[in-house]
Amino acid sequence: MNKLTKPYGSWQSPITAEMMTSSSLSLSDPRNHNDETFWHESRPSEKGRGVVVRRDAKGKETDLFPAPYSARSGVHEYGGRCYTLSDSHLYFVNSVDQQIYQQSLMSPESEPRRVTPLDKRRYADLEWIAKGNHILAVCEDHRMEGQEPQTSIQLIDPSLDKSDGSEPQTLVEGADFYAYPRVNSDDNRLCWLEWDHPNMPWFSAELWVADIRNLVTEHAQKVAGGADEAVFQPSWHPDGNLYFCSDRNDLWNLHRFDGDSIDQVSDFDGESGLPLWQFGMQTYSFLEENTAICAVCNSGVWQIELVDLVDGVSRLLPSEMSSILHISGTKQDGGALIVAAGPNESPKILQLSQAHRLAPIKSSSSTPIPESAISTGTAVEFDTTHQMSAHGFFYAPLNPDFEGPTGETPPLVVLCHGGPAAATTNALNLKVQFWTSRGFAVFDVNYRGSTGYGRKYRALLNEKWGIYDVEDACAAATYACKQGWANPDKTIIRGSSAGGYTVLSALTFHNTFKAGGCLYGIGDLKILAQETHKFEARYGDSLIAPWPEGAKEYERRSPINHIDQLNCPVIFFQGLLDKVVPPNQAEMMVNALRRKGIAVAYETYDNEGHGFRNSETIVRSFNAELAFYGAIFNFETDSSVSDLEIGNLVQRQT
Repeated sequence: MNKLTKPYGSWQSPITAEMMTSSSLSLSDPRNHNDETFWHESRPSEKGRGVVVRRDAKGKETDLFPAPYSARSGVHEYGGRCYTLSDSHLYFVNSVDQQIYQQSLMSPESEPRRVTPLDKRRYADLEWIAKGNHILAVCEDHRMEGQEPQTSIQLIDPSLDKSDGSEPQTLVEGADFYAYPRVNSDDNRLCWLEWDHPNMPWFSAELWVADIRNLVTEHAQKVAGGADEAVFQPSWHPDGNLYFCSDRNDLWNLHRFDGDSIDQVSDFDGESGLPLWQFGMQTYSFLEENTAICAVCNSGVWQIELVDLVDGVSRLLPSEMSSILHISGTKQDGGALIVAAGPNESPKILQLSQAHRLAPIKSSSSTPIPESAISTGTAVEFDTTHQMSAHGFFYAPLNPDFEGPTGETPPLVVLCHGGPAAATTNALNLKVQFWTSRGFAVFDVNYRGSTGYGRKYRALLNEKWGIYDVEDACAAATYACKQGWANPDKTIIRGSSAGGYTVLSALTFHNTFKAGGCLYGIGDLKILAQETHKFEARYGDSLIAPWPEGAKEYERRSPINHIDQLNCPVIFFQGLLDKVVPPNQAEMMVNALRRKGIAVAYETYDNEGHGFRNSETIVRSFNAELAFYGAIFNFETDSSVSDLEIGNLVQRQT
């Protein structure tokens, strides 16, 4: 079939913005419990409502509580691990009030019962202690007005049928942050991670253990971690040993504490750990007595490896997946539940059998994507500043029905992930395919500071945020254009949150890009340092300079203070409930561009916070951004948005 020739960017695409939301779920935290499977799913079609779902042995799925209840934790603003299970009940954090609720597994249609006091405490990282019939949780206490919230590990007794809930009991306190409170199989030993300002857990997190006697901790002992070591995901083995991931030798590898000493178990050519943005993240689990299943990242691509816990030998488990998001064991059959995605596969929950075969049990999307329209990301390492290199995935434009004019090259979208210590993979992402199927090339960059390449690479961004990430984004665009992959006159940079700051810095301090898209990004680092939430309140100490001593450096790197250097069009998107990056960050930049006469558009959403969850928002924002670039670069698009207000566009074109 002959393709139609049409300008790049103006192709009609089979991948619509609605496809990202109408049948697309965010799947997380799968568990096997009493021969049934449970997981958490976030539904854009229900305005981002979080639901815990049960799948019985016959494959029937049941929501475990009715609307409007929504399971989501607000601890650290990013939450995570918002539910746990006893033999007879589900316990979950309700999004609207952040309290823990109890729901009978026998009657999921009934009204849940609140088990914690209705106050300004929040809960996350829930764990059921069977022998004591208690819930173990990280608690973030916001009751002290005008003060930083206090964090602790708490015990909640849900059996106390009090009208205002059961008062939690403090188990561990004193540190600024806690995560992974876990008990061993005998329920008499507790482990946890802790860290203090100004550290972030992917650079310095300590592993502690203690005895539990009569619901009180005794003999607390630091096991690992500290200034030059980040510990991730401590897990008790049934034999009583404590396993964890450590980056003490650059790459996150599996280690074991037997009560006396620590041994490194694995020796991956990659790393099995992640930056702890959300509670309950898991990259490994136990299968048979002497086998662990681990997710390992090498050069941005994830794979599954089986590790012998006795001799440390690992072997690859063949899979088409390139992004492993979560691994949890299934005690009943020695298998595992895995959340994963591949270059042509949407995220799925996969069941690993005892015979080590993978079978899908739940897909995040029920809408088939034509493979002929899927552009596959190619891993690229490219030169950047200071004789270093950076990484990313390049996607060429692809559409089964269209091709670009002979001799022309496509517009380029350079993507900057958030974090900034996060990372991108080449797994199927409709937010990438939305652009490539319309005739855009995409370069998804893992700039210096990204995870997946070892601690040393991750640490390169220390004191260099707004410098190295920006230089890498510019180097990626330059590299793509020199290779003949993209049009240097139609280069776009796009990013959200920390990636939005990279966008604004690149547009302000460099002349590589011709337009930008900024989603809840940062324009004034000083205001961010004073207004952002506790978890990231001191992140700038390592990324920029100690606060407030380094205030001048924050000023120097803030795009808002150099607006005279920003001379290209930008579209901004902002949730008005955002507590991580408050709306005033976008408003200051938008007003400054309006005063300068630069083409600018500003889209706000009343009921969105940090990261968009509502289907209407997601659809509107992508179509508005597409319409913006079409207007700026003068090509027609298939955007459904016709009412986008672009200030100063006429002045710019004349």
